[in-house]
Amino acid sequence: PPTLYLIPTSSSITSPLPFRRTQDFYLTSFTQINCNSSLDIHLTWTIHQCQHNNCSSLIHLDPSIPLTSSDLYIPSRLLPLGLYQFTLTVQMTIDPHLTTSQALFIQ
Repeated sequence: PPTLYLIPTSSSITSPLPFRRTQDFYLTSFTQINCNSSLDIHLTWTIHQCQHNNCSSLIHLDPSIPLTSSDLYIPSRLLPLGLYQFTLTVQMTIDPHLTTSQALFIQ
C-alpha cells in the first residue's frame, strides 16, 4: 500500500491540534508510492465530528470545497466549535485493496 504523511503531523483524540474558528486552516499530505505498474491513486478526505471520544458524525461540507486532493482547505467559521477527525484515505487505482488512511484530530 502507499505510505501517507499528513501535515501538520501527530495528534490524537485526547491531544488534538488547536485551531481558531476565525482563521482559515490547511491540511496537506505527502504520498509515497513504490509501484512499478501504476502511480494512479484516488484521494478522499472525510471529516467526522467527535463527541465523548466517538467520532461517528460524518460532516458534509459545501460542494465547493474539494475533498479529493492531497490538500484540504477549511475556511474560517465553516465548522462549529468542537472536536473533529480529519481522515485522508489513499487508494491505488490499479488495486482497490491497496489502501491506507491517516487521521488528524483538530479542536
